[in-house]
Amino acid sequence: MSALMAPFGKPPTSQALKLRLCACFAAAWACLSSSGAELRIGDATISAGTAVRVPVTSQAAVGGVAAQFDLSYNPSVVSLAGISSGDAMAGHVVDQHELAPGHWRALVYSTTNNPIASGTLLWLNFNVPPNTPDGVVPLTLANTIVAQTNGQRVQPLVQVSGELTVSSPQMS
Repeated sequence: MSALMAPFGKPPTSQALKLRLCACFAAAWACLSSSGAELRIGDATISAGTAVRVPVTSQAAVGGVAAQFDLSYNPSVVSLAGISSGDAMAGHVVDQHELAPGHWRALVYSTTNNPIASGTLLWLNFNVPPNTPDGVVPLTLANTIVAQTNGQRVQPLVQVSGELTVSSPQMS
């Protein structure tokens, strides 16, 4: 309470107290809203029997030169045909490995420590079989790491999962 007290121990006016509290809340909000780097899987709507590319984007990964993440999805509904480089990956190597059905790990790195740019890191290339029923397939992002040249993690790092919505064309 003493931090909210006016000079010389006098209690602040209610207006002064409100202004100080607003300033504290504004500072806290600024810290929360500037949450740092982000890796995000996009969303897409697709018809059964077609293919789609879903972006994995990065934002504000300042100092990051490498990234790794795990992707999980329901392999009985869709299949991942492959992972390809996005525009933000100029000068980077992309590697991928299927850990188990419906569970892939992607790794991007620079052999010359080029920074990761904001934008599309990778494209996830999905196929949806013709008999797939309408519904939503979560594309879950996990174990996300963005690393700096010294091996330290870029922090804070927000990971945002995406989804594929399978939707039959509507007949009119």
